[in-house]
Order: sequence, then C-alpha cells, then structure tokens
Amino acid sequence: MKIGEDIWKTIQKHLNYNDKEMKIFRANPRNEDVLSKTALILYFRLTFGCSGHARLS
Repeated sequence: MKIGEDIWKTIQKHLNYNDKEMKIFRANPRNEDVLSKTALILYFRLTFGCSGHARLS
C-alpha cells in the first residue's frame, strides 16, 4: 500500500522531524512497509476521531 503525502506530513509533524530527517526516514523501505499497515487506522483516527470522542492533541 502506498502512503499518501498527507500521512507522511502528519508523521513528520508527530515525530517533529525537519525535512532532512524526514528524507532519511522515508529512504528506509521498512518504515513505509510498517506504516502502510497502520496508515488506515491513522487516517481513520485523524478523520473521524475515536469512539470515545477524544480530541487530538
């Protein structure tokens, strides 16, 4: 599964990486593989929130 740029930007913000650090992180194919398995959950959470109506901080 290919990860969209919006997910990459969210991950970059969450990890507090600058553009150079993110380029290194994205160059490792294992990172995309692992994230592709969780991207759907992350996308759903960002879009709809959790069932407990918790807000993202």
